[in-house]
Amino acid sequence: MVSGIGSKSILDSLSIPVISDLQGVGQNLQDHPYVGISHRVNVITNSREIGDPVFAAQVRDNYYNNASGPLTSPFAGPLGWEKVRDLSVPIPFTI
Repeated sequence: MVSGIGSKSILDSLSIPVISDLQGVGQNLQDHPYVGISHRVNVITNSREIGDPVFAAQVRDNYYNNASGPLTSPFAGPLGWEKVRDLSVPIPFTI
């Protein structure tokens, strides 16, 4: 909220000039850990376009000529989400 966008009452209490009084800005934020997990798969992935110039040219030509292929995807590629345990709860430990 140091930009001056947020709740006017909070910004005023911190002597931050209010640019826009928008309730809820800067509230309820949480850390979202990102963990990169690699697993070898037998499919063409986005990394092939980076490491294989011939394949990258084919993908580019396919996109320009046929409007198809990996470059038609507005998304970077497959993602997965892992539910992690509540870190505030101790893990039972036994020997």
